[in-house]
Amino acid sequence: MKSFKRASIGLVSAALLSSATYPAFSEEKKCPEGFTYLGEAYGEDSKKFDEAKVAAIPTLVKFPKNLKLDTTYVQHNGRWSGGSANAVMSDADVPNGLMILASGTEGGGKGWAVHKPELRVLEESDNRIVQRGYEMKLYCHTGSGVPDIGPHNSCNVRALFCGKLKNAAI
Repeated sequence: MKSFKRASIGLVSAALLSSATYPAFSEEKKCPEGFTYLGEAYGEDSKKFDEAKVAAIPTLVKFPKNLKLDTTYVQHNGRWSGGSANAVMSDADVPNGLMILASGTEGGGKGWAVHKPELRVLEESDNRIVQRGYEMKLYCHTGSGVPDIGPHNSCNVRALFCGKLKNAAI
């Protein structure tokens, strides 16, 4: 029962971190030039003398209201896993207009992966979508059920969402 409580606390904090709204102006430097920061999904876990793992928790990234993406942009050469985890998505799974920059803990037996984002309509008005977001599953582990050498094990996984915005003048 103790391991369940520790895992639950880690999952709750990961979900809260990922759905937080961050001011775009302070995060723009994380996205490449020409893209706007839209949000971040993040998960982490930490254990003493046991394997740390984030087990594919869905995390929601809420986009600004009335956001219009330039769907002519298509993601290329994305990184969807690292370390000892296998990729479960490809560039084709990223909706046009979005760039997702994923990363996580690697080295030794550690690994991370992200799963295909799924569109969520968060608010509608008069049959028009006002706000949407994407839900993405995140995964990381410290290694195949075997704890790392040492008293403390941790892993993390991150997916940064950047948008190519549609030019309002068109």
